[in-house]
Amino acid sequence: MTKGVGRPEKIYPENQIKEIVKRYVEDEKVRGSIAKKPFGIYFRELFIKGEIPWLDQPISLNYWTRSSSKGFKILEEYNQLVNDTVIQSVEPELKLPNLEKTIFRYNNKPDKLLEILEPYPNELIRLVKKIKILENEIKSLNLKVHEKSKRLKDKEHEFNLAQETIYNLFDISNRKDNNIINLVSIKASMNHRVANALENIFNQDALDYIRSKESQKNSSNKNVLELSRRKSFLQDYDKI
Repeated sequence: MTKGVGRPEKIYPENQIKEIVKRYVEDEKVRGSIAKKPFGIYFRELFIKGEIPWLDQPISLNYWTRSSSKGFKILEEYNQLVNDTVIQSVEPELKLPNLEKTIFRYNNKPDKLLEILEPYPNELIRLVKKIKILENEIKSLNLKVHEKSKRLKDKEHEFNLAQETIYNLFDISNRKDNNIINLVSIKASMNHRVANALENIFNQDALDYIRSKESQKNSSNKNVLELSRRKSFLQDYDKI
């Protein structure tokens, strides 16, 4: 049985390719493994721009995506290195011996056993301190989240009050027994409540308008509170 003969894979300078791999990681801000096809497209774009002087023709995407190709292996080598580094970064700071095996092996040598197990207390103390710090951080973050939620809830209530003010304004403007023609054209003797609403509808004072209206349920002779502030509640919302 004769072995099939195919076109031999073209050899490219490995060091030059690795430099482009580094450039790709920096340009694309890669934070993990390199995807083969996107890298191949990036490589080809560099060639078209004339930024790969040692290359006389574009490299096929298969060079990066086919597992038997050298380009694929170069990228896999980088990915393996990255993955190994990540794994090492999450390992404990101290390699502790296996308790069961250690005790079984040195059960007749208490001095040696104590020597081997000596790192355990210090490591446990370190972990307890670290856990305590993390617990305090979590508690602080939960408190901030709670405060943020409360402030958002308060602002939502204020928005609802302001919206109700707008609805009341339109409702009053549609009545036949008042002195408003429409929201743009109004008579000089306009309804006092509507005048206040028009003047303050987009101010924090619009909330006072609503609150004063609610208080009038118990006293029909109570006047609307004087409204003088001009600070928008939207400005307060920006501070959240």
